Amino acid sequence: MPKKNRVFYTYPVSENFISYALCLLAMGLSLTLGVFAGWVIVVNALKEGDNIFADFGAWLAVVIIVGMVCGLCVLLMNLYPAFWISQNGLTIRMFPFGSRFVPWNNLVRISPFILANSQLVVLNRLSIMHRLIGVFTGLTSKPSFRIKQSLLNYQDAIETIRQHVHN
Repeated sequence: MPKKNRVFYTYPVSENFISYALCLLAMGLSLTLGVFAGWVIVVNALKEGDNIFADFGAWLAVVIIVGMVCGLCVLLMNLYPAFWISQNGLTIRMFPFGSRFVPWNNLVRISPFILANSQLVVLNRLSIMHRLIGVFTGLTSKPSFRIKQSLLNYQDAIETIRQHVHN
């Protein structure tokens, strides 16, 4: 898709920096604690003369906990993505996977999300991660993302998206 004739919508730098920094910090701490827990498992196994992989349950717990924390952080980073609007549709930035184009005919609806003072944009297709966002908001099983009022040029973005909703 050509990059000209697109309008970029994002959140203020300070807001993006803080949310990304907190999520990356949580992922880093989770990975660090996972490595530390793995080291403890290995040291204990070596002291007892066991195979370092003998305690499968402990390894599984470490992998599950680290995976859940990292997965939750990635999900939160994609809850309020930056995006581009063009004549053909939306291009949504997806952390850490780059961006993805969504044509206007895949737009299902845009509706207020009262709890967070934002708008929920529901699509037919995006990613599993965005489908989870729809499920966790409790409003849909379709892929979704939210737009907060702190988005730069918020009204313009909402009006443009509303014009392209297919009923």
